[in-house]
Amino acid sequence: MSDRRTTNQSEAIDQNRFRFALLLVASAVAQTADDQSQLVETERQWNEARDNHNVAWMEKHFAVDLTDISSGNGALQSKARDLAIMKDDKSEKLFNNVTT
Repeated sequence: MSDRRTTNQSEAIDQNRFRFALLLVASAVAQTADDQSQLVETERQWNEARDNHNVAWMEKHFAVDLTDISSGNGALQSKARDLAIMKDDKSEKLFNNVTT
């Protein structure tokens, strides 16, 4: 009788572990979808801010120590330089002169 009880308890523990593992996998999948949708939304906002010269959005979202590479000439640029270019640029859409 005690062997049967021990077996039943082991099976119950195994089932609980399996359920817990399923919950972890489901949570990870949901988190990945949330991360992806957040990334897509942030990129959409960045493109909109860039096109509309929204310096305030860029100041808020660019890292303080941002360094990027100019696609035009390969020069390294800082956050301050990028924001200065954006403030000075009077074109309808920023960066619309990039060719591939």
